[in-house]
Amino acid sequence: MPQPGSLLAKSAQGDDEAVSLPQHIMDVLLVRQLLRLQFPKATAVAGSGFWDDLWWSLLLHDIGKVHREFQKLLADQPHQWQHQRHELFSLPLVATLIKDDTRRQRILWAVAGHHRDFKRLRAFLDERYLTKDPLLRKVKQLAFATDFKENVALADVRGVLGIWNVAIPKTLTEIDPLDVVQLPATGYHVADPDGCALTLLAGAFQHCDHLGSARVTKLLTLNQTRFKAFDEKLKGWTLHQHQADAARTSGNVLLTAPTGAGKTETALLWLKQQTQDLGATRLFYVLPNRASINAMHRRMEANFGKELPAVLHGKLSDFLYRTATNLADSRVRRLSATRKLREQFRTLARPVKTMTPFQAIKHLYGLQGFEKGWFEWVGSCFVFDEIHAYEPKVFAEIILLIEVLTQQLGARVLVMTATLPDHLRARLMKALGLHTAIAAAPSLYPTFNRHRVHVLNGRLADNLPLIAHRLTTLKADSKPCRVLVVTNTVAQAQEVFRELRSLVPDYAPGKSAALLLHGRFNARDRSAKETELETAENIQLLVGTQAIEVSLDIDFDVIYSEPAPLDALIQRLGRVNRQRQKGLSDCFIFEEANADDRFIYKDREVVGRTLEKLAEVAAAGGVLEERQLQEYLNFVYDGWQLKAQESYEQHLGHLRYNLAHILQPFSADPTREEDFYKKFDGVAVVPQGLEAEYQRYLEQFDFIEAEALTVSVRAGTFAGGKEEGWITQSFVAAFGADKSGESSSLKTMPYYVIHHPYSLELGLQISRKAEEQTTFYGTGKYDASNSQW
Repeated sequence: MPQPGSLLAKSAQGDDEAVSLPQHIMDVLLVRQLLRLQFPKATAVAGSGFWDDLWWSLLLHDIGKVHREFQKLLADQPHQWQHQRHELFSLPLVATLIKDDTRRQRILWAVAGHHRDFKRLRAFLDERYLTKDPLLRKVKQLAFATDFKENVALADVRGVLGIWNVAIPKTLTEIDPLDVVQLPATGYHVADPDGCALTLLAGAFQHCDHLGSARVTKLLTLNQTRFKAFDEKLKGWTLHQHQADAARTSGNVLLTAPTGAGKTETALLWLKQQTQDLGATRLFYVLPNRASINAMHRRMEANFGKELPAVLHGKLSDFLYRTATNLADSRVRRLSATRKLREQFRTLARPVKTMTPFQAIKHLYGLQGFEKGWFEWVGSCFVFDEIHAYEPKVFAEIILLIEVLTQQLGARVLVMTATLPDHLRARLMKALGLHTAIAAAPSLYPTFNRHRVHVLNGRLADNLPLIAHRLTTLKADSKPCRVLVVTNTVAQAQEVFRELRSLVPDYAPGKSAALLLHGRFNARDRSAKETELETAENIQLLVGTQAIEVSLDIDFDVIYSEPAPLDALIQRLGRVNRQRQKGLSDCFIFEEANADDRFIYKDREVVGRTLEKLAEVAAAGGVLEERQLQEYLNFVYDGWQLKAQESYEQHLGHLRYNLAHILQPFSADPTREEDFYKKFDGVAVVPQGLEAEYQRYLEQFDFIEAEALTVSVRAGTFAGGKEEGWITQSFVAAFGADKSGESSSLKTMPYYVIHHPYSLELGLQISRKAEEQTTFYGTGKYDASNSQW
């Protein structure tokens, strides 16, 4: 009989040493103890026996690895393992040792499903083992019980489990794994209490196995002691009333305060109070787009240090590669550091996460590993900032997410907004349930009046001399005026930039004081532009699209904008006189839209009512009163628009039905992945001028740098471009090492090339004629070229 320490859980790989089975069990049980401290609300949500069930699940989950053929595999000896599933050989031990029927069933499911979903496990079992169907018995030669008896030595099992004083009887309960890997057709859906509890058990189990395998021995905690730097920053501050209210409020909150009124500090004051109530907790700070997320991540690092915060969005690897690795290191070292940080950011290792809503919403769709996401939400704190910035379907998903958090998982939610139409506010209040409404004091609002609105006739593009005059006229302090121009389409932004950029001198040799920002730059250039905007005082002219609307911390003197819905215009205006140190700054809105704008803002009535209200404001002196914005929004939106309400209600109903009748733990389904990613109407293409560089990166298997060269275009544009021949498929062939690193094989990697100009200054330039030709192919879905994902 081998000694327990000689039985392996993992073989040696690369620089990682082999891990014995007892050691791995100890590692995962240690993580369980860490989670128990991190998630004190788990038992209130999942039941008093939650941590005991998790202990037994972890103790027994890998005991099936004592299978003699699996041990030969790990020892790199000749074997007959034949791609079996080691977790199935743990099931007879669970069936024998757990006496309570209900607990036994939960632990059986948790152990069976900790690596593969039940659908794939059933397919494997159907193919390999004898079944109860007499017609199939003729083609199969082996029963699971026989396989277990011949290959799993109980002496080995006793040697391992004896470390924990667990006695093993001479005879084990026989069990057919096929009876285990199937949840009841009714019940155990995630909306049910039992289904939610099982989901959390599965998620906690997977976290323990993952972190235990990584030999994690401690987890950072967000608690009262972590607020020292934040407290120090607040010394000498006089808190606004809404900040003081948030600092002493426990539970869910709906906060209304003007932009610039210290909402981030308000959120952290609220968070500090929740950590006092809850003990250890976790923060998920939700923002609409990558630029705002990256900026907020840096603020979180300033408040909590670099160890606690993480960022989650679709360009995470690129963000880490460019901002969190040592530029002096080799590419290989930087890629390795990026992978390690990415792993930390995506696990429980970091308790403060700033992210897009889609990083949470994907767990409502049941994507693979969603159980881990649900568990991490238990007793957590969510802050939703800039909640206005979503279309009806995304708003429905956020409403459902808030319902799950507050009604099922014991989380606490803070929603912050400057302006929100009443019909959306009503949905949020209902989703929050019992909550406290906090609003900025009425006396505060006049101090935030900073914009004077002018509504001008005609189109922006026909009035460029007006903008040129402002660019070339010095202000009273003899400094040049810093001008922001916002258009509704990329093509229009590029045309305006071409006309105006020559009027702005460089602020240093080779450093232009004119900058263009939109969704058709690749990630590398977009990142460089956003970094340049961090020192925005050097930029005299910024031309952009909706990409500048949300959370860019920039402060210009004047804005010229094409017409848009009022909530979008409010965000654009928020980039002017941001610090409220310039009195009233001029904001010029043009009445006439371009023909292409109808694809961006389909509800022209909303745009029309926006212009009507702004014209009234302009006629009355032009001061845009912050305290009146809510009233203005209610006028502009006048409740739900019929199509928007239908879209919202249908999508929310579909999502609720999915949670109540379809989604169960251990049930990953590729169609759910398809449903989720259909939301993002974009395809990555390589600009022709960057293809040679892209190929070099692919040949080196440097996928981060390769992806950073691609630009996302709408699915309709992609389909039309392929049809018209200006988007083509190409391939690159390269030799890549296999998983062992000992041999290599020729790999062929496809990609798409777009045959239109691209430059650092202008981005991807698709001609108007080409755009018009692809209109037929438009899908009307969310445009991923300006994607929040």
